[in-house]
Amino acid sequence: MPDTIEELAKFALVGREKLTAVRAEIRAIDRLKLADSVRIQKIEEAQYIAEAVLDAEMRVGELLKAIPPQITGRPPESKHSGEPTLMPKQAAREAAGISRQQADRYIKLADNPEVVENAKSVARANDDIISRSLVLDMIKTSERESAFNLVDIDWKEDDEVYTPAYAVEPILKYIKPNSIVWCPFDTQESIFVKKLKEAGHTVIATHISNGSDFFKISVPECDYIISNPPYSVKGEVLKRLFKIGKPFGMLVSVVGLFESQERFEMFRDNVFEIMYMNRRIVYFKDYSEPIPYLNPPFSSVYVCHKMLPKQIIFEEIHR
Repeated sequence: MPDTIEELAKFALVGREKLTAVRAEIRAIDRLKLADSVRIQKIEEAQYIAEAVLDAEMRVGELLKAIPPQITGRPPESKHSGEPTLMPKQAAREAAGISRQQADRYIKLADNPEVVENAKSVARANDDIISRSLVLDMIKTSERESAFNLVDIDWKEDDEVYTPAYAVEPILKYIKPNSIVWCPFDTQESIFVKKLKEAGHTVIATHISNGSDFFKISVPECDYIISNPPYSVKGEVLKRLFKIGKPFGMLVSVVGLFESQERFEMFRDNVFEIMYMNRRIVYFKDYSEPIPYLNPPFSSVYVCHKMLPKQIIFEEIHR
């Protein structure tokens, strides 16, 4: 990795040109339906380049931050009368061909190294390629939520039950084509993840077992948030989802859904819809052997936000 701002800026520029070329190769591989091994190799190459470029831009931000914004004392006179004297940070930026807007972005990256690393992990977990715009969106979301109390939540072992395909299908028709969907309580084995991918959507799957705690991680760039959240923390999950503001659909038990003053006020003060289904959902505990584990004595519903055309929707499921 280069050492100076000018060299790092050139490195990032060349890297972005290479990344554009590799992305074009990946699109060609997809069109020609070449072997998966060829595509995987190119994805890994693109991931490496994208992460190196991001690291270089973050380093530029660190170096720009370290430069004093102005000269203390009397500034030196210009060589030419009437020519404005550049301040150190502005001079360094302009010498490297970096605009003020670019500099602000680089400094923003440097101020949020944890979000950058989390974005890299999410992208790699989903065989995706990290982008600066994705990271900046995650940083914005993190800043908007700075007032939200991200406390340690007690996740219970019995919370980990899985949703069968027939319970995922009703929500699919309400997702716009070619959307990006975040499944925040799911691994790649999840039926939600598989069904959404089959429907042509891009899926970002995160799970606490992989270190991605829903209550602590930044929100990835996405169009919808869909999942079956842990039963014991469904109230806290819905509270954060309303705070995030993106369209969501959460499959939850109706038991205790409105039973507290806090939840009453949460639903009263937010836009929401509910999807009722004609049968109870039977969950399972093991993806390798999806036999019924829990036949609850209560119904499950989808609690949604800005997803359904009416506040109450009825759908039939076929077990």
